[in-house]
Amino acid sequence: MDGLPYDSIFNNILTRGDQTILYPAHGAGSVCGKGMATRDFSTLGYERMHNKALTVGSREAFIARKVAERHPLPPYFKQME
Repeated sequence: MDGLPYDSIFNNILTRGDQTILYPAHGAGSVCGKGMATRDFSTLGYERMHNKALTVGSREAFIARKVAERHPLPPYFKQME
């Protein structure tokens, strides 16, 4: 994994105001992210307060955390491979 997701989040998205509305590309139960909520949208202000992924100290720490994540595969995943 390279640092493109970090760059996008920290150098682009997080430069906007707390009132910015975020719409997820994936929902709860997705293998694309750990701990995804079932909400239809969020705001940057809410995510800044509650999203642990945004508390990393550096680009390298963000990458290391994402690489170390292991998500359980849903039963249908084998059929979709």
